This record gives sequence, structure tokens and C-alpha cells, in this order.
Amino acid sequence: MKRDINRARTQDRKSRDEDGTPQAGIIVRGVLEGKNTPANLEMQQQIATSNWMRVIREKFRGKVMRRTGNSKDNLGNPISGIAAPSEHLLLLELYDWERVNLEQLANKMLETPNAGAKLGSSEVTSIYWSILSSINPSNPQNFYINTRRSLLHPSCGTNVGSNSWTQPKTIEDWKLKPSVKLDSLVQILTHHLRQDNALPLQVSSDGHLLEPCQDYQRHPLQNGLHSDKIVVYSEFPSSNPQITSVSTSSPP
Repeated sequence: MKRDINRARTQDRKSRDEDGTPQAGIIVRGVLEGKNTPANLEMQQQIATSNWMRVIREKFRGKVMRRTGNSKDNLGNPISGIAAPSEHLLLLELYDWERVNLEQLANKMLETPNAGAKLGSSEVTSIYWSILSSINPSNPQNFYINTRRSLLHPSCGTNVGSNSWTQPKTIEDWKLKPSVKLDSLVQILTHHLRQDNALPLQVSSDGHLLEPCQDYQRHPLQNGLHSDKIVVYSEFPSSNPQITSVSTSSPP
């Protein structure tokens, strides 16, 4: 498997070297704009990885158990005894100043020497256009990591300049440079901690505000349960000051 994937990665790198670097710009801007992969940019590494994933799944068929709320034991009895969880994805629209920040990140990446070579060591998926960089994650030119961090709030990225974080003291301070993800986080926390077993939220027509999903069929609230609790997971501990500051003071 490793040989096949490495061979495919080498083929992708050679192809980009022969075609020049304009593809790097297509890839970088594809991440920001969420466009699908053009057919002529289909990566051999992506194909090889997908092929091996099918092989692995077939080899482990019937041997790997993934326990969920629907799982049952050998007698057919439920294992967990709890309702299966439901997942609710929120597709948010960035605020204008956040879009500008990402555009600046893309421009800086494309102006960096050997940007095409750095992208050549990445696996680009046709679904999400995520650039899985294999260079040092601490490198401030790591486009993928820097973009992901900046999506929480532009101050979470590297080389933020005028976008450095200043803890907001008032709602007016926060509204000077808000982020849609932190705004949404506060809306989720406020909504679900205000009332147990609250309806899940969905994105309203403006792409920013959240509203209850009235069509959702909730499970009955059982007696004797503790109040609802929420765990906020962050991939990057360096973003904790922004998260804790906003979620505890609720500036939005």
C-alpha cells in the first residue's frame, strides 16, 4: 500500500512539474471557494488511496465492530440502551472580512517561492479540496493548517498582523471583528443550555444566524437524567483563548 501511494504521489509531482505551477493557484482558490476538482486535476494519490481503502474494508469485513446506539449483543439485545446520536451539519457563510482574510492567505501562499512544490507534497481530495500538507505543521507557510485555524477566527492564524486577538470587553467590541464560527458556537451553547432536550439548530437563510429545526422528531426526555452538558472540542489548543473568552462572556 505504501509503495503504491508513494508511487502515485511521485506521478502527481512529475505531472505538476511538467505542467508548470498555475495548477497551484487553482488548488489554493478551490479550497477557499469550495469548488469541485476539475477533471484534469484528478490526483493519482487520491485514486490509489481510495483503492486501498476499499481493499482494507473488504479484508476487515465482519471482523471489526463499531459500537453505536443501535448495536446489539449476540442475543439481539441493545448494548448501550441509549438512543442513537444524530449529526447536524451547519453550512455557514463567512463574514465579509473573513473572506478577505482568506483571500489574503491564498495570495501570500501563491507568492511564496516553490509554492507549487509544497502543494505537490499534498493529497487533494475532490470532495473537500482539503490540502493535507506533509510539511512541518509549525511552518507559518503551511497553508492548510493556517487556513483551518483562521476559519475559527482570523486571529488564530499565523502572521495575523492587524488581526491579532484582543479580548472583547463589550458586544460592540466583538462586532468590530466577529467570526461566524464563534458567533454560532455561542448560539449553540446558549440554546442547548437554556433548555434540556432542545431542538437542534439549523442555519437560517442569511447563512449566519441559527434557528430551531421545527421538523426534527425528538426522543422523549427521560426522568431522572442530569441537565444537558456540552463538550466543545478544538483541534488547536492555541485557539482556546478565543473560544473561552467568547463562550464565557457571550459577546454576540
